Amino acid sequence: MVKSKKSFYTGILLLMLSIGFSFPFPHIYPYSESLFSVNNITITTEDGWHLPGVISLVMLVSGLVLLSRSLNKYQGRAVLTAFLFTAIAPSLMIVLFQKTIATGIYAVAYDRYRSECTFETISASALRAECELPFKNHSREHVEFSINFYERYRFEDEIPMISLLNHNAPYYVSLPAKGEKVIKIQTEIKRAQMKEPFDSGQATEISLMIQQGKRVRKL
Repeated sequence: MVKSKKSFYTGILLLMLSIGFSFPFPHIYPYSESLFSVNNITITTEDGWHLPGVISLVMLVSGLVLLSRSLNKYQGRAVLTAFLFTAIAPSLMIVLFQKTIATGIYAVAYDRYRSECTFETISASALRAECELPFKNHSREHVEFSINFYERYRFEDEIPMISLLNHNAPYYVSLPAKGEKVIKIQTEIKRAQMKEPFDSGQATEISLMIQQGKRVRKL
């Protein structure tokens, strides 16, 4: 079935290198914040084109082409299988790593798609912020870390809300071994601390940083 072993192994190597370049760990995105991605590969950043992401995409396409050309038959199936593998492999590898050898905050998973923060006025001079942040500790030991917040990116007409939570940060968290927990944070924000005042609001998919000693992860 393989008519060119050289092309076959070169294609596989390029696909593996592509996965390595696009591996989203320990942060949510590899190398830099992402504004656009293809198959989990960072292509552009807030500052423009992202060279490592472009190289990774080139390796992906080249690897798929070489794989297809190296086979006598089933080229379509092989390319589709390889493409799907490169798409899901990073996530599977992260879960496997966290469930086996990871320790501390590297064993912590954060479900940002279920996270949310609400802001409401409680007086003429203050707002109350309440956040729900789902975490899961995959390790066999309890994990303690601190949380800070940041705005991943926003449009010019959007009011920065999440970064306001840092006025009372860091927030300290303790997760039990093999435990899953929704961390609830409540804090008061003074209007005097706000450059762009607002009365109420809601934010989802919260961007945050967790820290344990010198270890830091952007999630």
